[in-house]
Amino acid sequence: GAALQLGLYLLNREVLRLPFPASTVLWYMLPITLGVAVGARLDEFPAWWRRRRWVLLPVLTLAFSLYLPEALAYARGERVTPIVYSGLSWVYTSLTALALLGLAFRVQRSASTVRLTVALLGTVSLQVYLIHPALLQALERWDAPDGTPWQVALTMLGYFLLALGIPALLGRALLHTRLSTWLFGR
Repeated sequence: GAALQLGLYLLNREVLRLPFPASTVLWYMLPITLGVAVGARLDEFPAWWRRRRWVLLPVLTLAFSLYLPEALAYARGERVTPIVYSGLSWVYTSLTALALLGLAFRVQRSASTVRLTVALLGTVSLQVYLIHPALLQALERWDAPDGTPWQVALTMLGYFLLALGIPALLGRALLHTRLSTWLFGR
């Protein structure tokens, strides 16, 4: 997957020159091939993850610590090296997907409130997915995060709770209604 991804990156840089390659499937070959590989042997994944998580989680932490400054520089409009930024993004997002799947299998085996909460959210995940971007955009226009790091962190936490809570509550309220079927297909 990584070799294919790098090859497609170079193909675009040297031949295709797509102006917005991240809007094409070519840009996501590493996560796609990883997903296909894991999906093909999903029943083996929990054991594979338990054996390798002690190596993969520190690598994920390292990837995040390298990716975050690049992503912030890119968001600020500063110059970044495209191959470095893209490579770190691919590694970080791929490892995050593996970690989240490993966590999902762990939560699935438990009888905790986390499992019940996640299951409950699963019934309205489409509604949350579809509604939350509009809420986040409205919140940014109303009061963009600014101030001390603590103020920004608290504002972001509030945004997270609102962007998750409002669509989840709306989705639950509309569940099994004609409006829900019309808007969300379920």
